[in-house]
Amino acid sequence: MKKHKTDDGVVVAACDRDILGKTFEENNLVLNIDEKFFGGEVCELEEIETELKTACTSHIAGNNIISRLIERKVLDKNSILEISGVKHVMVFRIP
Repeated sequence: MKKHKTDDGVVVAACDRDILGKTFEENNLVLNIDEKFFGGEVCELEEIETELKTACTSHIAGNNIISRLIERKVLDKNSILEISGVKHVMVFRIP
């Protein structure tokens, strides 16, 4: 997980370790799991969940992390986009 501070608040990027640094393409969609954006600290799911609750924007990628966050009712399964078999979601918090 990596946190980025912006004028609007904190942007949280989290992904499964095994897809960090990879790019996935399907039709006209590209999912780039860039190390500069997603690479940060290795964290437990509970810590990521806590950060997602206060982030202004969250970018989450990876089948494992997204499945676990859906199970914990942090994410809605209907909000998930899948590109080349890899799940991705963006969450925007409007104050």
